[in-house]
Amino acid sequence: MPTNDRAKGPRPLVTGEQLTSEQQTKELKAQIQSLRTQLSDFQQATRVESEAHLAEINRLQKELDESSAGLRERFHEIAQLTRLLMRKESETGDARETLPFFARAVLRSRLLRRLLKFRRDRLVRSHIRLLEGSDLFDPIWYLQQYPDVERSAIPAELHYLNEGSREGRNPSPFFDTRAYLRRNPDVTAAGVNPLVHYLKTGQFEERDITPVS
Repeated sequence: MPTNDRAKGPRPLVTGEQLTSEQQTKELKAQIQSLRTQLSDFQQATRVESEAHLAEINRLQKELDESSAGLRERFHEIAQLTRLLMRKESETGDARETLPFFARAVLRSRLLRRLLKFRRDRLVRSHIRLLEGSDLFDPIWYLQQYPDVERSAIPAELHYLNEGSREGRNPSPFFDTRAYLRRNPDVTAAGVNPLVHYLKTGQFEERDITPVS
């Protein structure tokens, strides 16, 4: 039996208002999805940045612990030497007869220099490890650029830390020493090695670096 379309009545018409509403709904859904994507990207970037800061904090804490342990050893050694000195003085009953004041002053001065040298050496070693772990220091490039350093047989890292940066030498083609110091007069005033400053502080403060031209 044939179907009578007229019996079903007229089909509902889609009005312009309905089309506009559907279009707005689609646009809102697209905007919501875009915002969700931006939020996810922001959360990921924040997590990566937080992990980098945490790693830097852990590294600095490790250096502090190592330095503290070394200082405790040196102070213990100084305490032992001081006790030995006092015992020797007490055995005679007259410190000036066993060890003149000048000699005691020289001994204490030597102990102090030894302590300061130990602290300085530990700091240099930590800075060398910092350079070795960075792509901004290239020892092969450094020795090729500065043959006098290669002839001196001084390790590239040590030369750059002690002399190279003060002479305006560059640690790699990706870091211009003079340009960094020009942009950051506070680093120059502090007398800090520019690359060490950037690796420990500058990069987290978003300071700019310039490749060697």
